[in-house]
Amino acid sequence: MPKQLLTILAIFLASYVHTAAFNNKSSIDRELTVGVYQNPPLLFTDSTGQSKGIFIDILKNIANKKNWHLNYQEYTLEDILNATKNNEIDIAPCIAYSKERESLISYSKNPIFINWGVIYTAQNSQINNISDMQNKILGIEKGDIHGTAFINLLNDFNIHTNIRRYSNQIELVKAIENNEVEAIAINKVFGYNINMHHNLKQTSIFFNPVHLNFATSHESVELMSELDLAVSDFLTESPDVYHSIIDQWMLASVEKKQPIWLTIILYIIGSVLTALVIYLIYLRINITRNRLALKKELKLRLSNEKLITQLENEKSLILDSIEEQVVFIDNEYRILWANKAYKEKSLNKNDELIKQKCYEINYNENKPCQFCQIEKCKSSNVTEPSEYYDARINKFLRTTTSPVFDGGKTPIGFVKVISDITEKKKNEQELIAAKEKAEQADYMKSTFLANMSHEIRTPMNAIIGFSELLEDNELTADQKHNYLNIIQSNGHQLLQLISDILIFSQLESGHIELQYSSFKVIEILREIHQQFKSEKDKLNKHELQIQLSIDKIDENTILHSDNIRLKQILFNLMTNAIKFTEKGSITIGAFVEDKMLVIYVKDTGIGIAEEHLKKIFHRFQQVENPNHKKAEGTGLGLTISSDLITILGGKIKVESKPGSGTTFMVYHPLVEQKPTNIVSHIKELKMQKSTLQ
Repeated sequence: MPKQLLTILAIFLASYVHTAAFNNKSSIDRELTVGVYQNPPLLFTDSTGQSKGIFIDILKNIANKKNWHLNYQEYTLEDILNATKNNEIDIAPCIAYSKERESLISYSKNPIFINWGVIYTAQNSQINNISDMQNKILGIEKGDIHGTAFINLLNDFNIHTNIRRYSNQIELVKAIENNEVEAIAINKVFGYNINMHHNLKQTSIFFNPVHLNFATSHESVELMSELDLAVSDFLTESPDVYHSIIDQWMLASVEKKQPIWLTIILYIIGSVLTALVIYLIYLRINITRNRLALKKELKLRLSNEKLITQLENEKSLILDSIEEQVVFIDNEYRILWANKAYKEKSLNKNDELIKQKCYEINYNENKPCQFCQIEKCKSSNVTEPSEYYDARINKFLRTTTSPVFDGGKTPIGFVKVISDITEKKKNEQELIAAKEKAEQADYMKSTFLANMSHEIRTPMNAIIGFSELLEDNELTADQKHNYLNIIQSNGHQLLQLISDILIFSQLESGHIELQYSSFKVIEILREIHQQFKSEKDKLNKHELQIQLSIDKIDENTILHSDNIRLKQILFNLMTNAIKFTEKGSITIGAFVEDKMLVIYVKDTGIGIAEEHLKKIFHRFQQVENPNHKKAEGTGLGLTISSDLITILGGKIKVESKPGSGTTFMVYHPLVEQKPTNIVSHIKELKMQKSTLQ
């Protein structure tokens, strides 16, 4: 409670000081209508009819500075979008960005929040991933961008779902509690807030990250320009207030009991912090006054034409020494002055620039360029930035157009500063790609851990359950034998699962040890063949034939390698083949090619599509086939096999077509290899696979 009190006090003081420092008017400059819909804690109307939430607090802070009076009207999300488009309301807060909506309404440049879509179900629901949504009843909010995105995602996976639409997200929560739907698509922040009061289950299905912005109609160009500038100033000048607002609403529902002595200490600390805040506010007021005085002095200097003439040489010397292009243009777009960088990068001769219109001399156009901000700068009287691609020089450029005023508020010209941001754009794209890779890796690991929980519980439940049944003294010998077979089968399955995890852990850490020895290749092939002839009968795949092809290899062919690891590779490949082959045949064989021993496993199973062949060896991934039920296992078998054969000095290849089966070929050198540095080799493998992903 003290922490929340201090947060609210800080927000109040900051809002008060901003209002006192920047708003000395006694009357309201503008009255604006704000649309509100139910999306707590981002935006909502409480039981008393008061509009509240993160976006409302930020907008109030901006309104205090701009001297706006805000009138709130409640809508559904679908209605607020239509009202914004038709210019029936001035500002719509908390609107998720999409290209479709951008054609109907205008968005602020700076997003306030980033939110995800997430699927919630009842606690006893069996829905855990997207494939579990088949033939389920899904509830979505009318006009919600997350609901639309999830329907498109279901269509991409050919998953049929019955859709029911509701007016707002609170009705969605009531619908799932009343068993009207089996799952609901809501945004992550709302789900976190509402689930503190409702016993719902959050699934692992996350999707569609979107920016949340303020929005206006396309007709409100001037209002959007003011709002953009105000939001930008708020985020850059008042980050502490912004984060305090976020913390206040995100932590509003969390109540923690604490001892009295801690409460007293927190109140003392709060008092000290309050005094510090007041002192900082006092300093900020003085800084603001000094800044305003400096601005006034700058205007006086700019109004003195004689002083500008005297400083011309100094200005040229300074501006000619920088890499950015600087040019001064009058109200008629004529170039009055340009620095050395601008002249050198111009496509025309230096003496032809002055007194010429910029768009004529540089672009051979008869009207101002589309990316030019001078007209906008004339109406706003503030610096206007712009980024665009210049096809003449194949570069991305950023320009800032700033008005230059006379003694009053009338601009006498404009200064343009042009910077080359090609490398910055390239770096931004690389950062976005790296972020997406990191998010994908995090999602795959989360999915892997969820699958591990399921894969371990399944055999454990069978072992425990049938072990308890064996205590029944009335069981017949056949029943006991059958139960023991089930226990043994699930025990082997659990052992293989744990083995895969341990080997994967050893490979990841680089602590795997190799034990080299010499042995006959044909003996390993016969051993694997015999083992899986018995294995397929245990799986009731009696129509499946396990064949051995050794006619292309000499019986005395000797291989120097790690016998155990090679068997492990072949075991994983044979296990994979049996999983995806119901009938037909699986053939294991070998031959020699270019001083390499090639051991192959060929099946007549469902096959793999060409677009999935590159990722079957990636960690935590299984290729799903809609016509084949999801296979059991960790999804690490092929990854382990690929890493092990690479450490042994070989490689693995795969050939496959959907419906025509798959052939895995393991290439192992016949000549004895030097010992490999396992740790460095594992790191190299990870880097290679990261590049492939």
